Amino acid sequence: MKINIISKLEAELLALEKELTQKIPQELSRAAAFGDLTDNAEYEAVKNRQKFVEARFAQIQGRLRSLAALDLESLPRDRVAFGSIIHLRDLDSSEIKIYRIVTAEEVGKVPGHITASSPVGKALNGKKVGEEIELNLPAGTRYLKIVKIITIHEQEE
Repeated sequence: MKINIISKLEAELLALEKELTQKIPQELSRAAAFGDLTDNAEYEAVKNRQKFVEARFAQIQGRLRSLAALDLESLPRDRVAFGSIIHLRDLDSSEIKIYRIVTAEEVGKVPGHITASSPVGKALNGKKVGEEIELNLPAGTRYLKIVKIITIHEQEE
């Protein structure tokens, strides 16, 4: 299974590469044509954009290398791990909350998406159905019970 975020990062990498090799050189040439580069605001803006794009390009390359090293087959099939969808019952209110362990790039796009390194992700990692967790949050301590786990393997089926 190819993680969806890999496709998105690869597409962004291609767009950045095109910007670095085509668009930015053209904009630098056009801005340089305005004369003295020491007081050329347009030239400076393009150079700043170039630095940003180069940094983002390197960041994405590193992230893709780390995601490529992730062996999905090694993830457990009976406990919380990357990609799992977890149904939790709040033991105080009986409310059911649903979380999904995702990559850092996916957090914030959909409610309930968390990373394994978040406080909730750390508390859930490696737990099985039926286990209770104590979650210490700024708003107070919550007691939750895992009622259902859908692992990344079950989502493929």
